[in-house]
Amino acid sequence: MLASGVYSMFASLAIVWYSGYPVDAILLTMPSLVYVATTSGAIHLANYYRDQLAETGVLKGAAGASVRHALLPLSLATGTTAVGLATLAVSVLVPIKMFGIFSAIGVVVSFVILITLMPACLELFPPKLRLGAASSEEDDDSWRPIEESPWWGVGQWITEHNIAIATICLLVMAGIGYGMTRVESSVQLMRLFSPQARIRQDYRWLEKKLGPLVPMEILIRCDQEKCDLNFLERMELVDEIQRAIGELGEVGSSLSTVTFGRSLDVGGGGIGGAAGRVFGLNARTRRSVLNRRLVAHRDEFLDGDYLREAKVVSDEGTRDQELWRISARVSATKEVDYADFKRDLQSKIDPILASYQSDGTQGISVDYTGLVPLVYKAQHSLLDGLIAGFISDFAIIVLVMVLLCRAASAGLVLLLPAAFPAVVVFGGMGWGNELLKSIGTGNLLIDIGTVMAPCVALGVTVDDVVHFMLWFRRGISDGMDRKQATMLAYKGCARAMYQSWGVIGIGLSVFSLSPFGPTQRFGHMMLSMLTVALVGNLVLLPALLAGPLGDIFGWSVLRLNKKKADKNSQRKVKAEAGTDALPQPHVLPEPATKQVVHA
Repeated sequence: MLASGVYSMFASLAIVWYSGYPVDAILLTMPSLVYVATTSGAIHLANYYRDQLAETGVLKGAAGASVRHALLPLSLATGTTAVGLATLAVSVLVPIKMFGIFSAIGVVVSFVILITLMPACLELFPPKLRLGAASSEEDDDSWRPIEESPWWGVGQWITEHNIAIATICLLVMAGIGYGMTRVESSVQLMRLFSPQARIRQDYRWLEKKLGPLVPMEILIRCDQEKCDLNFLERMELVDEIQRAIGELGEVGSSLSTVTFGRSLDVGGGGIGGAAGRVFGLNARTRRSVLNRRLVAHRDEFLDGDYLREAKVVSDEGTRDQELWRISARVSATKEVDYADFKRDLQSKIDPILASYQSDGTQGISVDYTGLVPLVYKAQHSLLDGLIAGFISDFAIIVLVMVLLCRAASAGLVLLLPAAFPAVVVFGGMGWGNELLKSIGTGNLLIDIGTVMAPCVALGVTVDDVVHFMLWFRRGISDGMDRKQATMLAYKGCARAMYQSWGVIGIGLSVFSLSPFGPTQRFGHMMLSMLTVALVGNLVLLPALLAGPLGDIFGWSVLRLNKKKADKNSQRKVKAEAGTDALPQPHVLPEPATKQVVHA
């Protein structure tokens, strides 16, 4: 099992290397997804192998027989997961798109490795197992049937009280899931690092001593042909906007051409006002003089970082523009939503531009940019893309399951247990966030590391649910009632389910020890989601199948089997005597005693 998982993980990375695409932060989770999916399937295949040995006691051919039994559920789980991941390729964000493509390819490759490498290893190097009569009562390593484990009693109790248990699980799911409406997301860069990281300590010290450090750029475009403002009036426009954004609480300071130019006060205590009083100039003349002096230093302003000339190509042709830059500084350590901050900036700047337009001034526009805000916007888009991708992935898997089983009830049975871990965990985070806010101790926010976990855990959940449903369908096809079919599925899958949780959940929880924030939260979320998924698969799913929903699904299975039987009976060609029937062969009876002829 370990060899198959590790081999698949490195094979998926090799595909990325051969493609020439660079590995980014999102694609780094793809090997974990492939490893999880392969290990989950390998655990199921190993249990099929041991069940085969327990039934027959023959090592030769047991691996091939286990593959034949596991081929349908493994191929269904792989196909649905791959199709769901492939839907991420429609994303406009390249990291999400490539994550979906390479993950889908990796899952398919892992399936091929699983059904070839693992059976070959089991056939060449069979494990030493004590099975059936060969096992002694004192041997702790012998393979015990699940009927002797505590899980069997739990399964029987669940099937007997299926309606009550299903109702309780669905009410808990709805109650906790309502907390998803209170979930808040975060794309703050500092959350990428642990609170004790050196970079966060340095930022806190610098902002305490110097002020906010994150740049937010406001770019004022003045069309040279349409805008009739002179140089002084344009600087006054920049000054007015700079003063307006300085009133926002998020802005610590700002810089522009006005910051490094001479005073624009032509009527009061500035240099222009003093010169006007000395020479007895009126306001209009003083403004004209100040404008000429500013124009004389225009080249010096252009040599700086806050004024540029540019040629812009548009539908109207090439146009000359002046670009006036205002660089505002906001905090890196505080939780600032840059979408809200941009709206606050627009609420201050738009009225100023509207007043100029009402006076007949045209050709002025404003852009909001900056390197760090672009990074935040990219992270926000990644977060939204992962959420949308998970939802579309889930919807595609349910749809494919409905089409394959040809029953809407199959989609509903798959939907509830597969959605159970995501709804409960994210709903719990929403309620936890509300609780922390109410007592004033902080927030419980979701970020990229948090949202990546459901995409990975979904593969394990779907794999377990598909195996359980196919075992249930097999029992219904063999004439069992829904409770007997549920216990048959319990016998075939329960051991593999909790083994998957132990191997994958606890194994991937080591990511929680990472100093990198998203990786740390990914480890916490994987353990949480797989634990809740185990409850959904071993409690909610059997309760649903043993209840009225199982009757509907079982009726769909029997109806489909009847259609197949009718179709097969119609294909049979009945031979009629005298037409297509072959004559009886004319063979003479052999003599009772053989004659021996001597030469």
